[in-house]
Amino acid sequence: MARDNRPTLQVRPAPLRLPAAYWTLVAGFTICRSGCVVVPFLSLYLVRQQHFSAADAAQVSAAFGAGWAIGPAIAGWLADRIGRRQTLLVTLSAVTMVYLLLPALHTLPVLTAAAFAVGLLFDAPRPAVLALVADLVPVGPHLEWPVPS
Repeated sequence: MARDNRPTLQVRPAPLRLPAAYWTLVAGFTICRSGCVVVPFLSLYLVRQQHFSAADAAQVSAAFGAGWAIGPAIAGWLADRIGRRQTLLVTLSAVTMVYLLLPALHTLPVLTAAAFAVGLLFDAPRPAVLALVADLVPVGPHLEWPVPS
């Protein structure tokens, strides 16, 4: 078999060096997102522990979905208006309080309102986190693909 005499280009990626603030932000957001395990089990909790009907549990889940549909858009608007860090602090604090308050609620209207609040705040930190990551990570050099000759 004939040997190919074309030069081989070995492109090694540059090491990824990110600031400590980036890793702190990622760790905090990961901890925040661990609260999302509550959502799939909310219907089971309402039906089995609180003895609500399946229709009532569906109403609470629908309220969560309605909040989740509009929450990130509102949070993105807030991040642009009041600042990324303030939006992040407000949304993370608020979703934590609602998560902690959820087990103490027992009436359907209050649970529905709380589920809407959880949905509203569920993904609300994401726009601020993504904008902060964009601010923290330096723009790398333009990578060009080697063109075969």
